[in-house]
Amino acid sequence: KTPLGLDALRLAIFLSLPSLEPPVPFPAALETAQDLLNLLWRTGQWILHQRTGTVPVPGAGREMDAWLLSRSRQVHKEVTNAFYRQRPGEAASRLRHWAGDECCGWYFPLLQHLPSLPPTAPATPSSPLASPPAFPPGSPSAGPALPAWPAVFEELLALLHPLVPCLTESLWQDLRPLRLPGPLTTLAASPWPVTTPAEPRDAELLDDMAQLLHLVLALRGLRAIYLL
Repeated sequence: KTPLGLDALRLAIFLSLPSLEPPVPFPAALETAQDLLNLLWRTGQWILHQRTGTVPVPGAGREMDAWLLSRSRQVHKEVTNAFYRQRPGEAASRLRHWAGDECCGWYFPLLQHLPSLPPTAPATPSSPLASPPAFPPGSPSAGPALPAWPAVFEELLALLHPLVPCLTESLWQDLRPLRLPGPLTTLAASPWPVTTPAEPRDAELLDDMAQLLHLVLALRGLRAIYLL
């Protein structure tokens, strides 16, 4: 079996464990895992291309960036607590929704339709993105010079690594040097990511975007049913 196939099998086992949702039959869990890993790989390749080309940035107010940071903080807390309580099925379920429905399945595709900045050099120690202990870097109010999504995707890889070790390690090895040049370790040997403190607007951003995402997922469901 290939490493990607082993990752899919491993993730499917975790997705079929009891969690926040009713247990998923293993064949359905395996198909979901394969789809999620393919989406994760495509997103990583797109980011790798963007980091050597143009960099999309959200528009006025950077509302999308602010939401991404807020939601990332929330997912980090939920997944960390699930692993701490030895509930890998719950962690897998939360990460599936975050990666498949929101981060890689909705936010990153939207970036493809946004205006772009010229190519950016790797982060320097003076850049907000160059601080390795913080995932994600900065805060919505801090207004970092570069968008937050490269570091947020790295955090997603770190959170998924206990469940999907091969693909996340490969993507992390490719993407990490572009953001933080210097000696490269491995994702497996890296510390668990540390998130930034909550922002006053987090609750408002999450509530507003949750309604929009609910509508988006409902429309996707109708398209799948009627083959639109």
